[in-house]
Amino acid sequence: MAQTTEQRYRVAPVRSRGQEWPFPLNLYQSAVGRKWVMALTGLGLIGFVIIHMVGNLHVYEGPARMYE
Repeated sequence: MAQTTEQRYRVAPVRSRGQEWPFPLNLYQSAVGRKWVMALTGLGLIGFVIIHMVGNLHVYEGPARMYE
């Protein structure tokens, strides 16, 4: 029996509508909330890379400056 496109790509809800999650988890259930989480995670990772890059660039200051 062939499936229609609606039947094939229908996604069951994670929780029924009657039960509410706490605020942070409820926000993650929406597409906008997931995009916010992805944006904040990306900013955190970019900050991590920049901080470590600056720390690694201290190697080029020379050995006398490194051990002060």
